[in-house]
Amino acid sequence: MKSEKDSVAYALGVDFGNYLKTLDSTLNVNIVASAMKAMMNNNAKMDIPVSHAFLQEYFSVRKPKYEKEASEAFLAKVEKENKNAFKTESGLIYEILREGTGKKAENNDDVVRVMYKGSLRDGKVFDSSYGKDTIEFALNRVIPGWSEGIKLLSEGGQIRLWIPPQLGYGEYGPQGIGPNQALVFDVELFQVKPAPPAEIPAVEPVKKPSMSIAPKRK
Repeated sequence: MKSEKDSVAYALGVDFGNYLKTLDSTLNVNIVASAMKAMMNNNAKMDIPVSHAFLQEYFSVRKPKYEKEASEAFLAKVEKENKNAFKTESGLIYEILREGTGKKAENNDDVVRVMYKGSLRDGKVFDSSYGKDTIEFALNRVIPGWSEGIKLLSEGGQIRLWIPPQLGYGEYGPQGIGPNQALVFDVELFQVKPAPPAEIPAVEPVKKPSMSIAPKRK
């Protein structure tokens, strides 16, 4: 950069661009840049209250609706085109990629040891344990579609899960996932362990009241 201020401007652009990318990577950056320039020159077509009201309505109403429709279309296509996939009553779609030979998880508090990869409709990976060690957690600590899907698999097996929004994060998906997203998980199940027994709090023995011995009367 030619000057310190240019470096500041560029750094702000990088920071804001990264924020926009996580918010919606399909936004037209030329329009974003044009609006920023207009705002700095005091001739923007929207004032702050109007822009805030529009964005609140868009991200709380319109975007969840658009994403729900897109997820439904995606899952319908998966179900139609994948002849090896099955659909449960809850709407979960799954395919057994490798049959296991061990036991299955039966209870929500069972602990499983797995390797997994989670991606969005467009194939973007948002979480993965590959390249690390296997991970353990109880099935009551994950999204409903994950818990239901793992119970369909035996130890040593591998499964692919297509999870509808209502079995995932719903309208309130975290940053990097977003609202009403259909999720795709590839999971390898290595071990199922029953939940550890609940700890019973120790009960202190009831102490007998102390008896004072009164002096005998003469």
